[in-house]
Amino acid sequence: MATGTLLKGLYEGKSRRAVRFRYGLLSFDLLTIIYVVVTSFLEESQVLQFIDAAIGLVVFGEFLARLSVSRRPLHDLLHPLGLVDMAVIISFLAPISGHGLGFLRALRALRLFRSYRIASRMQRDFPFVRRNYDTIVAGTHLFVFLFVMTAIVYETQHRRNPAIGTISTVLYFSVATLTTTV
Repeated sequence: MATGTLLKGLYEGKSRRAVRFRYGLLSFDLLTIIYVVVTSFLEESQVLQFIDAAIGLVVFGEFLARLSVSRRPLHDLLHPLGLVDMAVIISFLAPISGHGLGFLRALRALRLFRSYRIASRMQRDFPFVRRNYDTIVAGTHLFVFLFVMTAIVYETQHRRNPAIGTISTVLYFSVATLTTTV
């Protein structure tokens, strides 16, 4: 079987193998998001940079595979979610060159429900997702907004403002700001 045919079957097929493949991608996305959240509270290290680079290469490979089976690769590349994928890839690979783009990694959460096929399959397979799909999507968007804004504030202020010691401090104040009512 040709590689293109195999990939097309995995990304677009209805076989059990294709469904497992797409759930595997979803699991990888979830694990990556957990990794992003956990490591945002840790000091940078060579080991984390190596893991970031490995994740970036996997995401880049998956992105290229998706583009290779696309009916309109240029459209998918320039689509907002394609641009998000590129930002995520750069953010994982950027530590190699010393850039502080870690906050872009939170955009990875947007990929969770990027595929209508996986979303509709999850709604069919899991009654909880079916009942709460809109809430799950809204929660994902809120998470991305909160985490990206927290990380942007941290990246732009932690060297200038002595009150900002850790990203958890910024997260606390970001949540407090969003939940404060007058």
